Amino acid sequence: MKSLRRHPYYLRGNLKNSNKINSQYITNRTLTCWNSLPVNCFPVKVSSRAFKSNLISLDLSKHLTLSPLNY
Repeated sequence: MKSLRRHPYYLRGNLKNSNKINSQYITNRTLTCWNSLPVNCFPVKVSSRAFKSNLISLDLSKHLTLSPLNY
């Protein structure tokens, strides 16, 4: 079953964000950032150059800092 809210490159992590410490692991933060990318960020024709240019236009600042509420 395909969800309308996810892009086709959605990744599922093995670590659960069940506690404050696990939510700060780099793998969980990276997956959260990756999975929150909008669908239009991914080019129709797979190209790293097109992906990079689409990625530059996004505001990823909320993913670049640790939240003090989590630890």
